[in-house]
Amino acid sequence: MVYLKKKNNRLKNIYLIKTLLIIILSAVVFSGCKKTEGVGLDVIADPKDALDVGYFEGFRLSTYSTPIDSVPTKNLIAVLLGSISDATFGVSSTGFYTQIRLSNNNISFGDNPVCDSIVLTLEYAGFYGDSTSVQHLKVFEMDEPIVDDTAYYSNDIFAVKSPPLFDADYEFNLKDSIDIFGTQVRPHIRLYLDNSFGDKILDKSGSTELSNNEEFNNFINGLAVMSDNVAMDGGQATVNLLSSLSALTLYYHNDEDTTYEVFVINGNCDRVSHFEHDYASASPNFISQVMNGDTTSGQQEYFLNGLASSRGNITILDLDSIIDNGPYAVHMAELILPASPNNNSLATPGQITIAGINSEGKNIYLIETAEGSAFLGGAYDDVNKEYIFNITRTIQSLFLGRSELKGFRTIVSGESTNPRGVIINGAEESNKTRLRVYYTKID
Repeated sequence: MVYLKKKNNRLKNIYLIKTLLIIILSAVVFSGCKKTEGVGLDVIADPKDALDVGYFEGFRLSTYSTPIDSVPTKNLIAVLLGSISDATFGVSSTGFYTQIRLSNNNISFGDNPVCDSIVLTLEYAGFYGDSTSVQHLKVFEMDEPIVDDTAYYSNDIFAVKSPPLFDADYEFNLKDSIDIFGTQVRPHIRLYLDNSFGDKILDKSGSTELSNNEEFNNFINGLAVMSDNVAMDGGQATVNLLSSLSALTLYYHNDEDTTYEVFVINGNCDRVSHFEHDYASASPNFISQVMNGDTTSGQQEYFLNGLASSRGNITILDLDSIIDNGPYAVHMAELILPASPNNNSLATPGQITIAGINSEGKNIYLIETAEGSAFLGGAYDDVNKEYIFNITRTIQSLFLGRSELKGFRTIVSGESTNPRGVIINGAEESNKTRLRVYYTKID
């Protein structure tokens, strides 16, 4: 019994010592902790209500739009076809250039082949605008190749041969299936090219030109598919060029049979999207600001538009005085872009993206970009009619003098395939573009 009592006393002493050590270590750890960015704000209903947290959104900003010269458009899966007229952004017309390839090597069409028809089919992947508007489409045989290791942009133009292989009005039909030899096929674009083009291919039956794809692409450089400007309304079809339904089919007969040959458009085909803009019918403010460079009007409203049209620029004018009054610990920083009441484009972009700009106007990397759009933000809030970006780390870095940031550039996401646009309230409107920062002044 004496032994057990002594053992219990020793266990109690060990337990007390361990408890004291835990308390001491805890005190050391917590006394060494520093307040991290944003810690605790998630449990505060409004960050400005937190103890000693300041709230400021009175930054002087300059807001305006600038035109885009071009965007890279080589080898996109989706391309646009069609023309659309918008009261704000004017008329935008789209088309594309693409190679076509053999389905098989060493093609022979039999004895005395004759073209019955040659049809370019393109699969719909979406539509923007009024699909019932009548468009005027043209298809040409390309007269120069798309070079494999060359970068191409939305304003590049390739030489084409005349006359066009297709030159007619066309109405996009996204609803009705199409009967092809008794088989119902889902809705798609179907352009009947001039039979002379089919006979040109048939004339090379069994020749070197049809022996392999390298020879074939030297023989047929590709096709240019373009749209003329519409006078009003209009729309643009998104086309999936890599679908099995997007192809060129040559229907023919020979002395023995009536049959067809498919020339494919696939991932081995080089493709280039092409955009053209006519701003004559755009809004006066868009013309003044984007085309004529009157950036002062951007303080009331400015413009973001896809398809190599316009981007927004936001400059922070009083940065030096703000930084000199520091240092600050930034808990949260948001850039807020409210849509203008005048925003009457056909459809507002669901997502915009953002880059930093330096004093030379060049793009610089934002820290939050690596976290993805779910963290950075930029999705359109259809209830509050605004876009919000979380740029806390970027602003903290700026206030610590570790960034050359002078402002931001805002861009329609996926602008090489996105025709949508939005008008944003400028920096002098009541519900204005603004930078909101919650901070603690460090003594």
